[in-house]
Amino acid sequence: MSKPTILIVDNHTKTSMLYASTFEVYLGANVVEQKDIDEAKNYLESFEPDIIVVRSRIEERKVDKVIADIIQKKNLKSQLYVIGTSDLSVHEAQVFSKDVEMNKLVYNLAKDLGVTAEDMANADVGMFYAFKLSNLVPGITLITSIYLKDEDNNFNVFMEKENKLHKEIFNILKLQKVDEVFVEAKDRLKFINSQIIFLSEYLAEDELSLKDRVFIANKAYKTVRESALRMQISPEVVSMTETCIHTMQTIVDQIPKLSQLMKTIEESSDANFNQSLLTSFICNHIIDNIEWGTQEHKVKLTFVSFFHNITLGPEFILINSNERLAQYNMSSKDRDKIMKHALQAAKIVSQYKSMIPMGVDTIIKQHHGSRDGIGFSPSPQSISPLALIFLVADEWITNILWAEDKGVRTEKNQLLNIVRNKYKTLSYEKIIAALEKIDY
Repeated sequence: MSKPTILIVDNHTKTSMLYASTFEVYLGANVVEQKDIDEAKNYLESFEPDIIVVRSRIEERKVDKVIADIIQKKNLKSQLYVIGTSDLSVHEAQVFSKDVEMNKLVYNLAKDLGVTAEDMANADVGMFYAFKLSNLVPGITLITSIYLKDEDNNFNVFMEKENKLHKEIFNILKLQKVDEVFVEAKDRLKFINSQIIFLSEYLAEDELSLKDRVFIANKAYKTVRESALRMQISPEVVSMTETCIHTMQTIVDQIPKLSQLMKTIEESSDANFNQSLLTSFICNHIIDNIEWGTQEHKVKLTFVSFFHNITLGPEFILINSNERLAQYNMSSKDRDKIMKHALQAAKIVSQYKSMIPMGVDTIIKQHHGSRDGIGFSPSPQSISPLALIFLVADEWITNILWAEDKGVRTEKNQLLNIVRNKYKTLSYEKIIAALEKIDY
């Protein structure tokens, strides 16, 4: 019997990893993971998986409906499973409203694939079973020893049972270019079960404190920035970037006042991260107060906030105009770097490929008003509506931080006057009106 193929479409990294490991171990399946509906659509142009498991919605897009329509249009035989609430009928999909109903999910998949419990337990997988490092859950206490395979194909104990799989262990293995670990085949089901239990408990815990979220996002931002500047954008860096941006989005969604966010980050000395998070806050709250704004727009602008100044050192991130640039005494090399930083940031983003929402690279390139990503345009013309919002948000935060650096507090009316005087055309009227509604 050939291995069944299961396509997973899910942007929740931890649950996606867990599904992948479980389906591989229990069902002996080839698992294909996609985090974006467009990736999945491209995949289904060429392949017909036996099973498709999808998150019902990703960034406000109804993934379940899109995939169901593709199955019907192409007359695919793929069985559709949906995680989350769905309006699809029982004839179109099996729906699991909770995140980790793993036992029920595996039981139904096995039934559809004709895999019995005896098949699962007695599958001939050799003496040792491989788990992708990227699919393991950090923090778990091992219920069985894990092994590494050497160049002579010998299996050696790397960690003993009852030790904790700390994040540092992952870093060590990645440095050694190890991408999989092994457990004794007889323990493989027990091992994956322990991950299911651990993740279920993790998801059931109280939410992280705001302070913890900011700390985690800041740590991730630093790591990603260093890797991006070296253009060492590995799958691990991509995953960490996604987690960091998701955490930033969660932070700005739950904080109502800018002053509250500024107080939360006051202990952070990372100027680049602080500016990115504050700019994301203003962008998101403008979107909340503008008639055509959507959650998808908010997410895009958080991506832009994360990347827009990623190539600049902290000493240059508050330069957002030719006038500010003229105030600095710097080398021609530094000046060139500042003039081209929007273009360079857009190039870095292009390395992330499908993980980045469509149009983010364009907004980054235009975030100082220049269409080609070079220099500062005093009167931006024909740029993205979201780039216009970002321009205003960046002006607002830059002036706050510029004054703060000099020990001066800016008032809301002062800031409104600055943006009104700089952005006078009709294109900005509704944006500035939305900005006035933000609780400062």
